[in-house]
Amino acid sequence: MSTSTEPNEEQSIKARSHLIYDNESKPAEPKTPHKPFAVYLRETPPTPLSIGIKALLGVIAVVVGLLLIAAMIRGTRPKAATKSSNFNPEIRQSTFA
Repeated sequence: MSTSTEPNEEQSIKARSHLIYDNESKPAEPKTPHKPFAVYLRETPPTPLSIGIKALLGVIAVVVGLLLIAAMIRGTRPKAATKSSNFNPEIRQSTFA
C-alpha cells in the first residue's frame, strides 16, 4: 500500500466533498427570532431594588470591607519573633522520653 492517496480514491473524495462541506457553508439560521440588545433594553422597564435587598447588599459590603481591613492590618504587621532564650532542649527531651 502506498502512503499517498490513489487516483480513484482522490476522485471519490472530491466527488463526495459537497456532502461534507455544503452544510457548513450556509450559515445556520437561529431558531428563535433574535433582537438586538438595544431593543431589549428599551422594552425592559427598570425596577428598583426592594429595601430588604438593599439592606442585605449593604450588610455584605460592610462584612467584605471589614475582612479586607483585617487582612491588610494582619498582613502589614511584623510577625512575632520567638525568643530563643526560652527554648530549653532538656525540657523538650524529657517530655518525649
